[in-house]
Amino acid sequence: MNQHHLRPLFALESVAIFGASNRADSVGQIVFQNILQNGYQGALYPINPVHTEIQGCKAYSSITQISDPVELVVIATPVKSGPDIVEGCGKRNVKTACRGDRNTIDHSAVFRCQLMIALMNAARSKGMHSVIMSAC
Repeated sequence: MNQHHLRPLFALESVAIFGASNRADSVGQIVFQNILQNGYQGALYPINPVHTEIQGCKAYSSITQISDPVELVVIATPVKSGPDIVEGCGKRNVKTACRGDRNTIDHSAVFRCQLMIALMNAARSKGMHSVIMSAC
């Protein structure tokens, strides 16, 4: 039997966090710190184009620098960067992405729908199974 496409959400072996940060109270800092402090056992890859280390872990400037497979990406970057990130993840054969951003709440419903459509189109064009967007 083929593996179910939701498996990466429940049995993750690797997670990359776009926007992982050392800046207190940023979404990327909170998400990365929560994963670190709560006993995640898989490979964890902070992605930040500016820093070489995030919270004591080696940071990567892009997903293309990670040689191992990545099962899930969490996107905690400025809103408009999402579709480009999803497209890059698709090229690396990442199947699931989660867009976590409290900033979308400040945008209109039309903008949020347009963003979701752009994310879904980028995902479909690269064979991704799931894109989950919070705060929509």
